[in-house]
Amino acid sequence: MNFRTTIILIVLLAGAGAYVAVRQLSGPSKESASSASTTGKLVGMETADVTKLSIAPADGQKIVAEKTGTQWRLVEPIKAPADQFTVEDIIRAVTALQSRGELAEDKKASVGLDHPSYVVELTDKNGKTTKVSVGEKNQVADSLYVLVDEQKKPQIVASALYTQLDKQPDAFRSKKLVDVTNDQVKQISITRGDKTVRLEKPGTDWQIVEPKKMPADSTAVSDLLWAATGLNATNFVEKPSGPSAYGLATPITSVWFSTQAPTTQPATAPATQGAGATIVFGRYESVLQKDVYASVDGGPIVTVPTSSLESFNKTALDLRDKKVADIDPAHVESFTLTIDRAATTQPTTKPAEQKQITIARRKEAAPVLGPLPAPVTQPVASTQPTTRPAVASTQPTTAPVAATQPASKWVFQSGGNGDADDGQVDALLGALHPLRAEKFLEKPPTTQPAAAYSLVVRAGPHDGQGQQEFTFRFTNPGATGSVVGSYNELVFEIERSLLDKLDGDFKTKKAESTFPTPTPSPR
Repeated sequence: MNFRTTIILIVLLAGAGAYVAVRQLSGPSKESASSASTTGKLVGMETADVTKLSIAPADGQKIVAEKTGTQWRLVEPIKAPADQFTVEDIIRAVTALQSRGELAEDKKASVGLDHPSYVVELTDKNGKTTKVSVGEKNQVADSLYVLVDEQKKPQIVASALYTQLDKQPDAFRSKKLVDVTNDQVKQISITRGDKTVRLEKPGTDWQIVEPKKMPADSTAVSDLLWAATGLNATNFVEKPSGPSAYGLATPITSVWFSTQAPTTQPATAPATQGAGATIVFGRYESVLQKDVYASVDGGPIVTVPTSSLESFNKTALDLRDKKVADIDPAHVESFTLTIDRAATTQPTTKPAEQKQITIARRKEAAPVLGPLPAPVTQPVASTQPTTRPAVASTQPTTAPVAATQPASKWVFQSGGNGDADDGQVDALLGALHPLRAEKFLEKPPTTQPAAAYSLVVRAGPHDGQGQQEFTFRFTNPGATGSVVGSYNELVFEIERSLLDKLDGDFKTKKAESTFPTPTPSPR
């Protein structure tokens, strides 16, 4: 045998050895795989029956979760609520393991089962425990080697289980920091610096009680409750050095809430804060200001999104009911509108203008009371014959009655004459039923407005109330900007569409919209 033949044989032998090694590590032959697949599930448990999960990594902390009722809790390495989905996903993956084949008993060491990467134990409601030892993950064949209980031969399964086990203890921990639902909260307060806003729900509606009593906006309060009860941690701080290191000793914002209904206190009694939970927000985690430190009732220190903190950056006016006033047009007797318009130079020069109109509801004529008039008697016909030949009439017996325009419901008392246009009056009064603010302001703007409006509405007695008078003031900032209104002590921004209703002449009847009659479709 020459040297060249020897080299070729050596290469062929090495290739054959490599092929055998790969086949042994990547999986069994078709015959052995077919034989193993007849065994079905490797773990004889159902997910719903498992009450305890234990995961022991080869180089990490042991993780143990236990189920009480329907809730999972971590008991090792920390005691805390567990993430339901993470725990149950792993249990489901273990109980659903199916063998793709098996290796010889002497291959345990070669696939990492002499020193398993993980040992998973499941305990069911009857106290039965099943142990699954997890060896190496085969990257080439996307498979994993396991031993179930005291089996001798390694089983080949899908590798997805390995990824689910490869987690730190915090991944098994519930990120939800508050175990209360929106509908359970009856009181909530926000403290930022020396200012506190406190809300209560004594019945079905929320109200602001501090800094002063006022109705609360249900949508704004609902958003506030979602921010509190839905608070989730981004990360848990490992081995924290103390609250002061994270700005929690003197928090930026504190949020207290309670599921207890508010107690009725005398008007002179100071407000007291009963049992409940407190969320405190500290400093930013980094200069990026993406997350802030937080803690609930002195519990673990966590980071939460900065948006969570911003959800509580609310004043009493932010949470106030947006309804400013509500005047039923049916009870309005009259209104007076005064307009003070400043002189302009752009786009054209116009002098300053002042005008005032008063429009009142037309008073209906009182019905005539008294006895009915006596019937008119006709003279008695003469007994003498008075017959004359009939003459054919060439005139109609009845004359047509001229159509009369129905009277307007509203008339000018000053600033105009005659009838007012019902459509314009109804549009203005409709905007007051109710009048809603877009945003409340702490104080009115100091800029000079392009026009100022005063609207005084008088309503007649109704629903046990006497005569009422409502005074509104509005300012038009010009071509851009928000219209600012005031009523009693409230200052607010309102839709610009109100200006169209205030600037009308209340005289010219607006054309009604007409729609063409639809043409029937051919059959």
